[in-house]
Parts: sequence; structure tokens; C-alpha cells
Amino acid sequence: MWTLDCDADILAGKRIWLRPGKKYLFGRTLAPKGKNSSFQLKDEKSVSRQHLTLTVSNVKPGDGSFVHTRSEITFKDEATKFGSVIDGDRIKDETRVLKKDEHVFKLGKSEHTFRLKWHPVVFTFSLSSKEMKAGKDPLVTYRTRLEDLDIKVIIPYVIDATTHVVSSKRNTAKGLQALINAKHVVAETYIDALIYATTPENLDELESLSPLEEDFDTNWPNALEHLPAKSKEPNERPSEYFVPKPERSSVFEGYTFVFYDPAQFETLQAPITNGGGKALEFTLNPGKTTTEEIVRYVKSVAGEKGLGEFEDGSEGKGVVVVRFRGKKEFAEWAANLDTEVSLALGQRLIEQSEFMDAILMNDASMLRRPLLPEDEDCEILPITRPSTLTTHELIDAGSLALTSQQPVRAAAVGRATALSEDIMETDRPAEPEVSKTPLRRARARGAVVSRFKGFDEDDDFSAPVSSRPAPVESQMDSIPNSGRSHR
Repeated sequence: MWTLDCDADILAGKRIWLRPGKKYLFGRTLAPKGKNSSFQLKDEKSVSRQHLTLTVSNVKPGDGSFVHTRSEITFKDEATKFGSVIDGDRIKDETRVLKKDEHVFKLGKSEHTFRLKWHPVVFTFSLSSKEMKAGKDPLVTYRTRLEDLDIKVIIPYVIDATTHVVSSKRNTAKGLQALINAKHVVAETYIDALIYATTPENLDELESLSPLEEDFDTNWPNALEHLPAKSKEPNERPSEYFVPKPERSSVFEGYTFVFYDPAQFETLQAPITNGGGKALEFTLNPGKTTTEEIVRYVKSVAGEKGLGEFEDGSEGKGVVVVRFRGKKEFAEWAANLDTEVSLALGQRLIEQSEFMDAILMNDASMLRRPLLPEDEDCEILPITRPSTLTTHELIDAGSLALTSQQPVRAAAVGRATALSEDIMETDRPAEPEVSKTPLRRARARGAVVSRFKGFDEDDDFSAPVSSRPAPVESQMDSIPNSGRSHR
């Protein structure tokens, strides 16, 4: 969309929209009624009665799908005595097609400067699977409404091009991309408001102007008034938290996120990498992968040997593991695996729905926190034991503190504790003294239940293109089932 402003009072200090397919006349007199829109410089003696014209071309059919196309502006000096100045060049009786994103011009010897500027509007849509399969072009309805206004309508999220993500839910991968890249997330009602702002008050009169042609900045719809519905969010934030903020571009800098689920990895890889972080995928074999394999991989990513709590000394930054949700036949196995991994690492595993709050608050440290009793329904009990206890003795010690209602969870706590302690014991000689080591004990609360159900799918499931390079991490041969990494 092209806009025009002037440093004088000719436009009453306003910025206005130039509608595609329309001609605008500048001079000391106004254009005849019903012919062209005109701008009058009546007190400028060096300006001719009809000095110059700007013609905005119609949008070419299909250009609504191409983010880098735009309507052309033709600049013509109407054989004036003193000519016109365009981008520093004085011309007389000459026509130029303007090619740049911004142009400045003057009439005659007037000191008043007019400025033309391209204002891109690119809507990226997050559609449901059903909408994507409904026809060859799921966006045909939107394109019919918006293409003639020089507004782009696309499905992929294009960094440095997308200006708004249109979605029925705010917590989607494309929505996260928009927040990280300082763009807007809006509902379809925003499109309705924009159509209204571009519609002339009287369609039967050629000179009738739309609100945007009268005052672009005042009448442009407020995106914060058209946010998508709240959904799977751990915290409900008011609308002002969705104001675009460029500083979010580095929200994940210094963090590495490990995924078990390929779909989660593919969906969230782009938001993470564009936020300055790293996303890794551990290849999981449902029902067979062991806690030891996962923990060894995570610890290798953190640059540490053995198992136990993270000690990377990175001031709150480091490795974060995203919780895995197995399908029905593996749901119980996946829940136990998550419990064992979190206990062995001493870190809480996160839900994918938590990324949005970290982005809104521009604080990823909330995603990497030590394991607390309320996080995993477990409590830390100090017990005295010889440092030479075997794995089986550790399992038995943990089981003594558990009720008979939690046999599966008891085994998970025992295995995770034994796994962590046994490997750490092999890295140091036995101490003659009796040491005090905390043992995690589960409360009698039944099975672990997820607090958050997940992430609103970006429906078309296309992974947005990352603006950062994505080198593949080298994998260690000694690590079973190690996965791929991208940045």
C-alpha cells in the first residue's frame, strides 16, 4: 500500500493512502469534480495550475500471492515552466515510473516536500487441516477481498515479509514467529476492520474517500483490539503484552531445547532458532528407549560427563527438555519416562504451550528451572546411606517410602535415582565416611497428570523458514539413539 505525506499543511499534517487504479493531480487549482483527486498549492507562484500527476496502477491479477510485487506509481510533470524535482532530479514534461520503496518530490521552486512510501501488508494465514484440504486455493476468498488493495495473502510465514499472522488461536507456531519477529497476531475480524477502512463512504461518487484516504494513521485498525481467542496458555496475559517488541529476537539466545517428538521439533524449530536458540531432536523408539540413553544425550549436549543435575554454570541458560506425549498405547510409558528423566536431571520438563509466555515476557529463564516438589509431585527426603549402596538397594530404599497405590511411579523414582547415583559413583572413589544424599520420594497422589494439554497446531503444519543458518550438530557414536540438531 502506498502512502503520501507532506511537511506542509497541504495534507493537514496527515498521512494518506493512495488507492490503486487512481490518479492524483497536484497544482494551484483543484481538479474538476468527479475526475481526479487533487492537492492544491494555491499560494505557490512557481507551481502551475495543473503541475504534475501521480498515477497508481491497478494490482495485476494474482499479485496478491507474491509478497515482493506492488502497484506501480507513474510520476509526470505536465510541461510546467519551472519543472518538478523527484528524488533530487529536476525534470520538465517528463514521465517516470517510480521503482524504489520511498520517493520525495517538490513542485516548481516550492520548498515543501512530499514523500511517497511503500507500506507492505502481508497476511500469513494459519489454517486448519480441514481448510487446507477444502480446495486448491484455501485463500481464494481472502484474496478476492484484499488483492485489489495491494494487500498480500499467503500461507507460509516469510521472515522480513509477513506483517500479520491471521489465526483463530493465538498460541500457534506462526503466532510465536510473529511475536519473536515483532509482528502482529490477529483474528479474522482484523480483516473486516481493514476492509471497512478502505471502503469509500459513498460508492456512487468517484471523489468519495475512504477513511484511510483521509487519514491513514488514525483509521488504520488497532491489531490489539483483534487478538485471536485465548487457548492453551499457562498464563493469560492482557492485550498489551502482544505489542510487537524487536528485543524478543534474542529471547532464546544461549538455550538449547531437546525434543523427543518429531512433530513438536518440526513445528517449534523455527521459532526457537529465530529467537536465537538451538533446537535438537532426540530420536525416540517408543516403548524401548531407556532413561539412560536420553539423559546421556542431554548431558552430552550440556557438555558434561555422567548424569545428575546440570552444572553448566551458564547463569540460568542451558539445556531444556520438552515433555513427550506418547500416543494412547505408549501414554503410561511416556509419563514414566518423563518422570525418570526429570528426576535424573534435577530439572523440570516443560510443556510446548509454555513457549508463548516466555516470548511474551522476553524471558526464557522461566523454561529452565530446577525440579521442585510441586513440579513432579515428589518431595526430597535426606537419608543416611553408605556410598556403596547398589542399584537394587537404592530402588528398595525409594520404594519403602511409596504407597502401594503407586507401583509404577515407585519404580520410576527408584530407577531414576539409582541411574543417576550409580553412574556418578563410577566417576569417583568410594568415601569411607557416611554421606547424606537426598532421595526423591513420590507423594501418594496417583498418576502424573499434565497441567497443559499442548500447543495449538499451526494447522497447515508447514515449518516456517528460519532466518538463521541451521548447521547439523556432530553426533557422538557412543550415544544411543542420538538425534539431529538444528540452529
